[in-house]
Amino acid sequence: MRPASSPNFAVKFFAADVNRDEAALRRIVDDRFVVGTAELRFAVPGKEESVSTLRYTSTSVQRRGQWRMLALQMQQRAPT
Repeated sequence: MRPASSPNFAVKFFAADVNRDEAALRRIVDDRFVVGTAELRFAVPGKEESVSTLRYTSTSVQRRGQWRMLALQMQQRAPT
């Protein structure tokens, strides 16, 4: 694993994050991190469906041979 405190790691990570380069993010981080986007659709009877596009990052740890999600962060994705 690359040390998260490395300046080079941080520069590459934030550049890929700002540029929405998911392929680069997957190359930079290891199996403990998952990054991506999700499109959530909400429907309420009698109302128009709403759609939210979110970016997410999850962090996992391996315990007793199984991966467990430790943290999940989601935020509204900025319009393109």
